[in-house]
Amino acid sequence: MTVLEQTIVKEDSATRIQRSEKGSVKRRVGLVVLASTLFLSLIRAKRRFQLNTPLGWVIICYLGWILCSLMWSVVPMHTLKRLAVTYLMWGAAITVVVQLSIKQLACMAVFVTGMTLLIGFGNEIRLGTLDVFYEGWRFSGVFHAMGMGRNCSILVVSSMYLISVEERVLYRNLLWCVVLVAIIGLVLTRTRTTVISSLVCIGIYWSFVVETRRKIVLILGAVICLSGAYVIVGHEVVQYGSDAASLGRGGSSKQQVMNLTGRVPMWKYSFKFLAERPLHGYGYNTFLNPYNVDMFYRDLGWRPSSLHSAYVSVLMGTGFIGCSLFLLMMVCALVRSFVLARADPRYYYIFSIIVWVVLVQITGGGVGTGMDFVAFYVTTCFTRVAFLPAEDVPYKQDPG
Repeated sequence: MTVLEQTIVKEDSATRIQRSEKGSVKRRVGLVVLASTLFLSLIRAKRRFQLNTPLGWVIICYLGWILCSLMWSVVPMHTLKRLAVTYLMWGAAITVVVQLSIKQLACMAVFVTGMTLLIGFGNEIRLGTLDVFYEGWRFSGVFHAMGMGRNCSILVVSSMYLISVEERVLYRNLLWCVVLVAIIGLVLTRTRTTVISSLVCIGIYWSFVVETRRKIVLILGAVICLSGAYVIVGHEVVQYGSDAASLGRGGSSKQQVMNLTGRVPMWKYSFKFLAERPLHGYGYNTFLNPYNVDMFYRDLGWRPSSLHSAYVSVLMGTGFIGCSLFLLMMVCALVRSFVLARADPRYYYIFSIIVWVVLVQITGGGVGTGMDFVAFYVTTCFTRVAFLPAEDVPYKQDPG
């Protein structure tokens, strides 16, 4: 509604600091309930996690390092809150993966993200903010547009995985309808990095699970469609491609492509502070805190709520040591999930999710550091390949 009404909400440092220190009572209650539930569920779980891969050790080292960052954090209470959320997310992920199979995890993802998408559309209609043809509008529903884009991405990929393992025709057709609606929602969020990452993720997954004959048919179909488009519209196909790349966000969006919509100047400005603390940073997820956002406003003209890159955020928060562990965790997760997928096709789904995470975090915040369902689900995927035996559930006996 703020975007449609062309209004700007301003918040000074005093208000921001007061709001940050006060916190949210509902959120605290929710975290306490989560911690209690995961502890009781983990005690009752029949299966137990194990540590038998380099990925598991890297994750433990990374979690240990970010915990140590509390000692040198510039705002210890701010860091402590972020650490509490992160550790609870990992604990909840461990609790879930020791009880659910990959197919059950995918079903959970489809249900939660699908309901979120429906609620989002309903909320837009209720508020009267649904305006597809206005270039300043982006589908958000109940989140920021970037959050809804990630929600739709997980819904698309998880639905496609269920389609590939579902034998009942009716359910396959219903899932294809879900995929179509999710793709529409994803495009309407107009989040370019998320859309591109999702396309790559989908392409990777289907390249492994689709038969060779069907791959040839799909490739030929794509070539024919592109050739036909060029014959019909001629050289204007370049202009149409440019419009598609901006996802309908208007001319101002095209002009800001080179600096990634203000991200590049923000990153360069942040790196000036890195020279003061290159190895250990300013505290886990704490560099951009309520106390220093005014410096960004003074020098850049806006107050960012995040650094819009998980890698830059980790670098500024935990230094080169923490960033190296984080990157190593990404690499090890990719290798481990791919190795598992060669023996068990179910893990191609996990591998595709991790590829999506690696790509979307380039120009987006850390999808594994938030409090939404996507952050939780991404953490479950990493936990699955790091701490659970690959052969715990036979492929043909995977319960649905």
